[in-house]
Amino acid sequence: PPAPPPPGDGAPPPPPTNDLDWDRARELATRWYAPLLEKESWTAALYLLVGMITAVAFFAGLVVFGALVFGLLFVAVGIFLIRPFFTAAEHLARIERSMARWVDVDIDPRPVAPMSGLGLRALSDAERWRHVGFILLNVLIGTLIGNIGLLGFVIVQQTVLNGGLFGTGFDPNPFQGFFIVFGLVVAAAALGAAPRIAVFVAGFKAQITQWFLGIDELSEARARVDTLSTQRDDILDAVAVERRRIERNLHDGVQQQLVAIGLDLGMAEQQLERDPDR
Repeated sequence: PPAPPPPGDGAPPPPPTNDLDWDRARELATRWYAPLLEKESWTAALYLLVGMITAVAFFAGLVVFGALVFGLLFVAVGIFLIRPFFTAAEHLARIERSMARWVDVDIDPRPVAPMSGLGLRALSDAERWRHVGFILLNVLIGTLIGNIGLLGFVIVQQTVLNGGLFGTGFDPNPFQGFFIVFGLVVAAAALGAAPRIAVFVAGFKAQITQWFLGIDELSEARARVDTLSTQRDDILDAVAVERRRIERNLHDGVQQQLVAIGLDLGMAEQQLERDPDR
Protein backbone atom coordinates (compact mmCIF):
# COMPACT_ATOMS: atom_id res chain seq x y z
CA PRO A 1 0.00 0.00 0.00
CA PRO A 2 1.15 3.56 -0.55
CA ALA A 3 2.82 5.31 2.32
CA PRO A 4 0.73 7.85 4.23
CA PRO A 5 1.26 11.43 3.16
CA PRO A 6 3.59 13.45 5.32
CA PRO A 7 2.04 16.02 7.62
CA GLY A 8 1.46 19.44 6.23
CA ASP A 9 0.93 18.40 2.63
CA GLY A 10 -2.50 20.05 2.35
CA ALA A 11 -4.73 17.26 3.81
CA PRO A 12 -8.00 18.66 5.31
CA PRO A 13 -8.20 18.61 9.13
CA PRO A 14 -10.70 16.25 10.77
CA PRO A 15 -14.13 17.78 11.41
CA PRO A 16 -14.69 19.08 14.93
CA THR A 17 -16.61 16.74 17.21
CA ASN A 18 -19.63 17.94 19.16
CA ASP A 19 -19.36 16.57 22.69
CA LEU A 20 -23.01 17.34 23.45
CA ASP A 21 -25.43 14.87 21.88
CA TRP A 22 -28.56 16.97 21.39
CA ASP A 23 -30.66 14.03 20.25
CA ARG A 24 -29.80 12.12 23.41
CA ALA A 25 -30.51 15.17 25.56
CA ARG A 26 -33.86 15.68 23.85
CA GLU A 27 -34.75 12.03 24.43
CA LEU A 28 -33.87 12.24 28.12
CA ALA A 29 -35.86 15.47 28.53
CA THR A 30 -38.87 13.96 26.79
CA ARG A 31 -38.73 10.92 29.04
CA TRP A 32 -38.26 13.04 32.18
CA TYR A 33 -41.21 15.32 31.49
CA ALA A 34 -43.49 12.66 29.96
CA PRO A 35 -45.50 12.11 33.20
CA LEU A 36 -46.74 15.70 32.95
CA LEU A 37 -48.85 14.64 29.98
CA GLU A 38 -50.35 11.59 31.70
CA LYS A 39 -53.80 11.71 33.25
CA GLU A 40 -52.68 9.52 36.14
CA SER A 41 -50.28 12.18 37.38
CA TRP A 42 -52.84 14.97 37.58
CA THR A 43 -55.47 12.65 39.04
CA ALA A 44 -53.04 11.71 41.83
CA ALA A 45 -52.26 15.39 42.48
CA LEU A 46 -55.97 16.20 42.58
CA TYR A 47 -56.57 13.29 44.96
CA LEU A 48 -53.92 14.61 47.36
CA LEU A 49 -55.18 18.21 47.13
CA VAL A 50 -58.84 17.32 47.65
CA GLY A 51 -57.80 14.88 50.37
CA MET A 52 -56.18 17.68 52.36
CA ILE A 53 -59.30 19.83 52.05
CA THR A 54 -61.71 17.06 53.00
CA ALA A 55 -59.47 15.95 55.89
CA VAL A 56 -59.73 19.36 57.54
CA ALA A 57 -63.43 19.82 56.70
CA PHE A 58 -64.46 16.35 57.88
CA PHE A 59 -62.43 16.70 61.07
CA ALA A 60 -64.00 20.05 61.92
CA GLY A 61 -67.51 18.85 61.17
CA LEU A 62 -67.20 15.62 63.13
CA VAL A 63 -65.58 17.31 66.14
CA VAL A 64 -68.35 19.91 66.30
CA PHE A 65 -71.03 17.24 65.90
CA GLY A 66 -69.39 15.01 68.52
CA ALA A 67 -69.08 17.85 71.00
CA LEU A 68 -72.76 18.62 70.48
CA VAL A 69 -73.81 14.99 70.98
CA PHE A 70 -71.76 14.21 74.06
CA GLY A 71 -72.37 17.66 75.51
CA LEU A 72 -76.12 17.18 75.33
CA LEU A 73 -75.95 13.74 76.95
CA PHE A 74 -76.13 15.44 80.33
CA VAL A 75 -79.63 16.66 79.53
CA ALA A 76 -80.59 13.36 77.82
CA VAL A 77 -81.04 15.11 74.47
CA GLY A 78 -77.77 13.80 73.10
CA ILE A 79 -79.11 10.24 73.19
CA PHE A 80 -81.23 11.06 70.15
CA LEU A 81 -78.13 12.29 68.28
CA ILE A 82 -75.98 9.18 68.79
CA ARG A 83 -77.33 7.40 65.73
CA PRO A 84 -76.98 10.46 63.42
CA PHE A 85 -73.42 10.96 64.69
CA PHE A 86 -72.26 7.46 63.74
CA THR A 87 -74.25 7.63 60.50
CA ALA A 88 -72.43 10.83 59.57
CA ALA A 89 -69.07 9.22 60.35
CA GLU A 90 -70.00 6.26 58.14
CA HIS A 91 -70.91 8.56 55.24
CA LEU A 92 -67.66 10.51 55.58
CA ALA A 93 -65.71 7.25 55.54
CA ARG A 94 -67.62 6.20 52.43
CA ILE A 95 -66.56 9.42 50.70
CA GLU A 96 -62.92 8.72 51.53
CA ARG A 97 -63.23 5.20 50.13
CA SER A 98 -64.81 6.58 46.97
CA MET A 99 -61.98 9.09 46.51
CA ALA A 100 -59.45 6.24 46.62
CA ARG A 101 -60.90 5.00 43.33
CA TRP A 102 -59.36 8.07 41.68
CA VAL A 103 -55.98 6.33 42.02
CA ASP A 104 -57.38 2.89 41.11
CA VAL A 105 -57.67 1.55 44.67
CA ASP A 106 -60.99 -0.16 45.41
CA ILE A 107 -61.73 -0.42 49.13
CA ASP A 108 -64.36 -2.89 50.25
CA PRO A 109 -66.07 -1.59 53.40
CA ARG A 110 -65.73 -3.36 56.70
CA PRO A 111 -68.92 -5.03 57.90
CA VAL A 112 -70.70 -3.06 60.62
CA ALA A 113 -73.65 -4.10 62.73
CA PRO A 114 -76.89 -2.38 61.69
CA MET A 115 -78.24 0.26 64.05
CA SER A 116 -81.77 0.14 65.34
CA GLY A 117 -83.73 2.47 67.55
CA LEU A 118 -81.56 5.14 69.10
CA GLY A 119 -78.38 3.43 67.89
CA LEU A 120 -77.00 2.77 71.35
CA ARG A 121 -75.50 -0.49 70.09
CA ALA A 122 -73.08 1.58 67.99
CA LEU A 123 -71.34 2.71 71.19
CA SER A 124 -69.94 -0.82 71.56
CA ASP A 125 -69.23 -1.39 67.85
CA ALA A 126 -65.47 -1.23 67.26
CA GLU A 127 -65.90 -0.85 63.49
CA ARG A 128 -67.99 2.32 63.84
CA TRP A 129 -65.47 3.79 66.23
CA ARG A 130 -62.86 2.93 63.62
CA HIS A 131 -64.67 5.28 61.21
CA VAL A 132 -64.59 8.03 63.82
CA GLY A 133 -60.91 7.42 64.59
CA PHE A 134 -59.93 7.58 60.94
CA ILE A 135 -61.72 10.90 60.39
CA LEU A 136 -59.95 12.35 63.42
CA LEU A 137 -56.50 11.03 62.48
CA ASN A 138 -56.86 11.86 58.81
CA VAL A 139 -56.51 15.56 59.54
CA LEU A 140 -52.84 14.79 60.31
CA ILE A 141 -52.33 11.94 57.85
CA GLY A 142 -54.06 13.63 54.92
CA THR A 143 -52.40 17.01 55.33
CA LEU A 144 -48.92 15.60 55.96
CA ILE A 145 -48.99 13.11 53.09
CA GLY A 146 -50.66 15.66 50.81
CA ASN A 147 -47.93 18.22 51.41
CA ILE A 148 -45.23 15.63 50.74
CA GLY A 149 -46.91 14.46 47.55
CA LEU A 150 -47.37 18.00 46.21
CA LEU A 151 -43.90 19.20 47.24
CA GLY A 152 -42.57 19.11 43.67
CA PHE A 153 -45.39 21.30 42.37
CA VAL A 154 -44.89 23.68 45.31
CA ILE A 155 -41.19 24.05 44.47
CA VAL A 156 -42.03 24.91 40.88
CA GLN A 157 -44.71 27.37 41.98
CA GLN A 158 -42.41 29.07 44.47
CA THR A 159 -39.62 29.36 41.92
CA VAL A 160 -41.64 30.60 38.99
CA LEU A 161 -44.18 32.86 40.70
CA ASN A 162 -42.33 34.02 43.84
CA GLY A 163 -38.92 34.86 42.39
CA GLY A 164 -36.89 31.78 43.24
CA LEU A 165 -36.37 29.49 46.19
CA PHE A 166 -33.82 31.78 47.81
CA GLY A 167 -35.32 35.17 47.12
CA THR A 168 -33.92 37.70 49.56
CA GLY A 169 -36.35 40.53 48.99
CA PHE A 170 -33.73 43.23 48.25
CA ASP A 171 -31.72 43.97 45.12
CA PRO A 172 -28.18 44.73 46.44
CA ASN A 173 -27.61 41.03 47.15
CA PRO A 174 -24.64 40.06 44.92
CA PHE A 175 -25.77 36.41 44.81
CA GLN A 176 -29.28 37.21 43.62
CA GLY A 177 -28.57 36.13 40.05
CA PHE A 178 -26.98 32.87 41.19
CA PHE A 179 -29.96 32.08 43.40
CA ILE A 180 -32.38 32.71 40.56
CA VAL A 181 -30.46 30.48 38.16
CA PHE A 182 -30.08 27.78 40.79
CA GLY A 183 -33.79 28.01 41.59
CA LEU A 184 -34.69 27.61 37.93
CA VAL A 185 -32.48 24.51 37.68
CA VAL A 186 -34.14 23.03 40.77
CA ALA A 187 -37.56 23.90 39.39
CA ALA A 188 -36.75 22.22 36.08
CA ALA A 189 -35.75 19.05 37.90
CA ALA A 190 -38.74 19.24 40.26
CA LEU A 191 -41.15 19.70 37.35
CA GLY A 192 -40.33 16.20 36.11
CA ALA A 193 -40.15 14.66 39.57
CA ALA A 194 -43.41 16.21 40.83
CA PRO A 195 -45.86 13.89 39.00
CA ARG A 196 -43.84 10.82 39.95
CA ILE A 197 -43.85 11.82 43.61
CA ALA A 198 -47.57 12.60 43.48
CA VAL A 199 -48.45 9.20 42.00
CA PHE A 200 -46.34 7.30 44.55
CA VAL A 201 -47.58 9.27 47.57
CA ALA A 202 -51.22 9.12 46.41
CA GLY A 203 -50.99 5.33 46.19
CA PHE A 204 -49.46 5.24 49.67
CA LYS A 205 -52.26 7.40 51.08
CA ALA A 206 -54.88 5.17 49.46
CA GLN A 207 -53.24 2.13 51.06
CA ILE A 208 -53.43 3.78 54.48
CA THR A 209 -57.11 4.51 53.88
CA GLN A 210 -57.63 0.90 52.88
CA TRP A 211 -55.94 -0.29 56.09
CA PHE A 212 -58.26 1.86 58.19
CA LEU A 213 -61.54 1.49 56.31
CA GLY A 214 -61.10 -1.63 54.17
CA ILE A 215 -61.55 -5.25 55.05
CA ASP A 216 -58.74 -6.72 57.11
CA GLU A 217 -57.47 -9.67 55.09
CA LEU A 218 -56.15 -11.46 58.17
CA SER A 219 -59.42 -11.04 60.04
CA GLU A 220 -61.32 -12.08 56.93
CA ALA A 221 -59.19 -15.22 56.64
CA ARG A 222 -59.77 -16.03 60.30
CA ALA A 223 -63.50 -15.52 59.89
CA ARG A 224 -63.41 -17.76 56.83
CA VAL A 225 -61.60 -20.46 58.80
CA ASP A 226 -64.16 -20.16 61.61
CA THR A 227 -67.00 -20.46 59.10
CA LEU A 228 -65.46 -23.53 57.48
CA SER A 229 -64.87 -25.10 60.89
CA THR A 230 -68.48 -24.50 61.84
CA GLN A 231 -69.70 -25.94 58.55
CA ARG A 232 -67.47 -29.00 59.02
CA ASP A 233 -68.85 -29.57 62.52
CA ASP A 234 -72.39 -29.24 61.18
CA ILE A 235 -71.66 -31.77 58.44
CA LEU A 236 -70.16 -34.23 60.93
CA ASP A 237 -73.16 -33.83 63.22
CA ALA A 238 -75.52 -34.41 60.29
CA VAL A 239 -73.58 -37.53 59.27
CA ALA A 240 -73.73 -38.87 62.84
CA VAL A 241 -77.46 -38.23 63.05
CA GLU A 242 -78.03 -39.96 59.71
CA ARG A 243 -75.88 -42.91 60.79
CA ARG A 244 -77.90 -43.34 64.00
CA ARG A 245 -81.13 -43.13 62.01
CA ILE A 246 -79.96 -45.85 59.61
CA GLU A 247 -78.84 -48.02 62.53
CA ARG A 248 -82.18 -47.56 64.28
CA ASN A 249 -84.13 -48.41 61.12
CA LEU A 250 -82.00 -51.50 60.56
CA HIS A 251 -82.41 -52.62 64.16
CA ASP A 252 -86.13 -51.98 64.33
CA GLY A 253 -87.05 -53.05 60.80
CA VAL A 254 -84.79 -55.11 58.54
CA GLN A 255 -82.90 -56.83 61.35
CA GLN A 256 -86.06 -58.08 63.09
CA GLN A 257 -87.50 -59.22 59.78
CA LEU A 258 -84.31 -61.17 59.01
CA VAL A 259 -84.41 -62.80 62.46
CA ALA A 260 -88.06 -63.75 61.97
CA ILE A 261 -87.29 -65.19 58.53
CA GLY A 262 -84.41 -67.17 60.05
CA LEU A 263 -86.71 -68.62 62.74
CA ASP A 264 -89.33 -69.51 60.13
CA LEU A 265 -86.71 -71.23 58.01
CA GLY A 266 -85.44 -73.16 61.04
CA MET A 267 -88.95 -74.39 61.93
CA ALA A 268 -89.61 -75.25 58.32
CA GLU A 269 -86.42 -77.27 58.20
CA GLN A 270 -87.54 -79.26 61.24
CA GLN A 271 -90.95 -80.03 59.69
CA LEU A 272 -89.59 -80.83 56.23
CA GLU A 273 -89.19 -84.59 56.82
CA ARG A 274 -92.16 -85.10 59.12
CA ASP A 275 -94.76 -82.86 57.50
CA PRO A 276 -93.64 -81.50 54.11
CA ASP A 277 -97.02 -79.95 53.37
CA ARG A 278 -96.94 -77.89 56.58
